[in-house]
Amino acid sequence: MGIKRIYADLVKTWNTGYGAGVGRFYGVINIILTASTFLIVKGFDLSFTQSIIFGLLLFVGIMLFGYFYIVMGFTKAEYSSNLKEQPEMIVLINDIKEIKDILKNQNKVV
Repeated sequence: MGIKRIYADLVKTWNTGYGAGVGRFYGVINIILTASTFLIVKGFDLSFTQSIIFGLLLFVGIMLFGYFYIVMGFTKAEYSSNLKEQPEMIVLINDIKEIKDILKNQNKVV
């Protein structure tokens, strides 16, 4: 293993751990604290039950935003854009298309 491969594996592991684990947890805490600060500044004093309800509404709002983000095609557009920047993936997709064409032509011959 070369130094580049070791570095790539370390970065991938770090990004997965931070982005998928810590980053998401930290993001939730950040949103809750921001919303709580906004409510305190506006003069709202929420009880424990009201805080739970507010948190659930915030969760539902974020899930709805994510749903519409997916439905509107933004996730697909991001994936497509990232895919175009990776030459290995482009080669892989082109190879798969060629294999499909060869298989279609073989079925027509038989």
